[in-house]
Amino acid sequence: MDSGSTPDIFGYLDYRTFLRDHYLARKEADRFFSYRQMALRTGVDAGWIAKVLQGQEHLSQRSLEPFCRLCKLGERESTYFSALVAFAKAKETTERAEAFERVMSLKSPQRKTLGERQLAYYSRWYHAPVRSLLAMLGTKATPERISRMLRPAVSVSEVTASIALLEELGLVKRKTKGWELMDAFVASPPEGAKAAVRGYQAQMMDLAKEALERHDPDRRDISSLTLSFDQEDMPLVRERLAAVRDSLIQLSAEARKPDVVYQVNLQTFPLSDFDGGAT
Repeated sequence: MDSGSTPDIFGYLDYRTFLRDHYLARKEADRFFSYRQMALRTGVDAGWIAKVLQGQEHLSQRSLEPFCRLCKLGERESTYFSALVAFAKAKETTERAEAFERVMSLKSPQRKTLGERQLAYYSRWYHAPVRSLLAMLGTKATPERISRMLRPAVSVSEVTASIALLEELGLVKRKTKGWELMDAFVASPPEGAKAAVRGYQAQMMDLAKEALERHDPDRRDISSLTLSFDQEDMPLVRERLAAVRDSLIQLSAEARKPDVVYQVNLQTFPLSDFDGGAT
């Protein structure tokens, strides 16, 4: 197989998608290439390889080097591949954020797309409130002041880096009379963003748990409902939650003198499996 048909590892954020594309490219060039050949060259069971490529399992740490050799990755590409594996396997919120930043740091500037850079916005929970505070404080917005206001605490250096990112992404613009938000609200980024958005949402849910102890009841509103629905009614549940979100967005847009940044989480998830025999 010539090098021109080999997928570029730096174009991926999911190592299993890269491996699947690599396998398909090798298969197209050599019809005898198979999971069995991959197994012989890497020492990993062919059945397990199939599960990895299907996104059901992960490679072990000791199998990374054999797979880098199989894919003919150079030193820098191999380092990036290992970082992708660590990112995919990270479970804790902080671990995922750090793994994501490691992946981004290994991409050369010319290889980064705008979409990938936008994912950095979701890597840390505080980028969103920093953005809101810039607009809210105007000419009084400084990294030091924002650092003092954020809860939980965020260092001045982190706030400074956050502001630089927001400017780079065009989400805020410095004006003579303070800061301007370039878009009223930020929506989820496009393709390849699922892991980053999940990590962001996990951070916000962790903050909600901490808010139970951090803030007095008169400064928060946290309630829980356990309800039974018909599965076919789920689209209606989503529709009603969307209506609540829209009404809160409108209320925020109409605020005359906003002075506090709030996080609103709306969560609905099943606590049971479907029982087809239930009556």
